[in-house]
Amino acid sequence: MTGKDIIRKSVFFIPSVAVLFALALLLAKAVSFGSSSAGIGFNVFIKKFISSDIFAVLMKTLPLLIISLFFTIILSIIFGLSSHSRIGDMWLSLLHGIFMSMPVFLFFFLALLLFSQTLNMVPGGGMADELSYILPVSGLSFFFALYLSFKIRYQKSIDNRVTGGNFKKTLYFAFSLFSQECGIFLSMLLVVEFFFYSGGIGYEWSVNLHKGNITYLSILVFYSGLIYVIIRYLFSLFAFFSYKKDDLK
Repeated sequence: MTGKDIIRKSVFFIPSVAVLFALALLLAKAVSFGSSSAGIGFNVFIKKFISSDIFAVLMKTLPLLIISLFFTIILSIIFGLSSHSRIGDMWLSLLHGIFMSMPVFLFFFLALLLFSQTLNMVPGGGMADELSYILPVSGLSFFFALYLSFKIRYQKSIDNRVTGGNFKKTLYFAFSLFSQECGIFLSMLLVVEFFFYSGGIGYEWSVNLHKGNITYLSILVFYSGLIYVIIRYLFSLFAFFSYKKDDLK
């Protein structure tokens, strides 16, 4: 990640948000289920866009997103550092082979079956209290950190531009690669929200799609895209500031 990359991302940041808003408005105005006329006024759209219902949904998504992001990066760095040793690499390869071979919904189904239904350690759904976050956060962070750590290990082995110690390389590649792969992370987050009935964006997507509420759905699509753009830009900045200029050849 170079200074030119940051400038390029900065230039396209605001236009990207504007395009997302325009697409959401066009979707709300042009698409409907079971109706011949799908017109919606701009004022009505704006009122729905900033309504308390939308912000209530966002407030259910953001805590899960932020906590999962934090632990994903921490675990990615730990896994990335442990792959530096032969034993650590062996265990990481074993975990990767076991968990990356199964679909994400099967992974969470088995986790839910074990920790909620069998052991009764955590709630099985909803985000009513702090315990409700344990299973979705730990599962999402662990699953994606395994995926990201293998990309970190591969990138460290082929990219000789970044110098410095193992920790510095791991930190840089964790931030840089996450900025590229955050779309996959957010897709998994939406699946997790639906799976655990969180009431967040992922859950509301499904509910409003079945109801045919395209206006509400298009607004949720916009906010999902906005979160993606912000996260990608932020982690590009983190990658840029995680090394000194002399550390990059």
